[in-house]
Amino acid sequence: MKIALLSPFIHPIVEPFVGGTEAFLARFATALTHRGIEVVCYACEGSVIPGVEIRTCGVPPSALAYPRAPHELKGDEILTIRAYEDAVLYQAIEDIRRDSSLDLLHNHSFSAIPLFVSHLLPLPVIHTLHLPPMLPNMTEALRFCKQQDILLHLVAISQSQAQLWRDHYPISRVIYNGLDMEALPPDCAHEGTLAFVGRIDPSKGVEDAIEVALQLGKRLDIYGAIQPSATTYFETQIAPLLARHHTLIYHGAVSQPTLFQALRKAQALLCPVKWDEPFGNVIIEAMAVGTPVIMYDRGSAHELITEGISGFIVPADDLHAMRSAVEQGVQFDRALCALHARERFHINACVDGYLSLLQTLSGARF
Repeated sequence: MKIALLSPFIHPIVEPFVGGTEAFLARFATALTHRGIEVVCYACEGSVIPGVEIRTCGVPPSALAYPRAPHELKGDEILTIRAYEDAVLYQAIEDIRRDSSLDLLHNHSFSAIPLFVSHLLPLPVIHTLHLPPMLPNMTEALRFCKQQDILLHLVAISQSQAQLWRDHYPISRVIYNGLDMEALPPDCAHEGTLAFVGRIDPSKGVEDAIEVALQLGKRLDIYGAIQPSATTYFETQIAPLLARHHTLIYHGAVSQPTLFQALRKAQALLCPVKWDEPFGNVIIEAMAVGTPVIMYDRGSAHELITEGISGFIVPADDLHAMRSAVEQGVQFDRALCALHARERFHINACVDGYLSLLQTLSGARF
């Protein structure tokens, strides 16, 4: 079997990963190869997944990323980026159409193009949705496909995310993301510090994590890339806080081994998200090494976190509740926390879910 994975082409799939989609694609592709499946990944230049063929379509790193916040861009700048994205996705899909050795296209892009044309391709297509319904190009494409009775096979990565998308098009299945748990031994000790992991932009709420850490007098280690579109946000709201307080340590984007080692040392991971988090890879990453997660009640929180076992869920934007949860969670059973993650979010379960869906679509073909 040979599967094509279609990425968003925004950031390279290489460590240190810029976002959760890139991290997931690397893990998923690797897990597929361990099952004896040949994988081709369409991704921008600089992407590296051992054992996987990368086809870049000549796209440089971050060429499709907004260079500044959307409200700081001129209309023609946005249109130019979106037109380039359309051309790239058409090129990738044409390459897939011409490659008779491919058995399946698995679309992970944020583009409408694969949604419009997948029913015209000579191979089964699965679309995994990695975002809430926030991009008009995708929501309008799904509205059109629904009106025209075009059959799509959509996968959501959490039940809460699926519920948001069902107003636009039916969801075929919910399949959680996963981790290779064997490579992540848990740690039953911690150093009393707090951690924040995520891209540095307003949707992730790092400023709330900072405020909670300062109120508690605890060190906060911050990991994550600064998005080009969030440069102004970082420089005006976050950088001054880092400069004033020596207990706030910004590490930038780091490799996966470095990140997991850092998470093992933390008393808790703070996840004060400001949006409907579709899944949250860092949540299961922390829990897998025994570190509980304290998260605002948004998005996938109740699906990933078991209260009192792998963390706490607190009311959205309630700094007092998050601070109290940190104090309450000093004595978490970290071994039990890790066991919870290992039983529910193993990469093997994720791969099994997708292969089961593929079998449903293709019958006896494979």
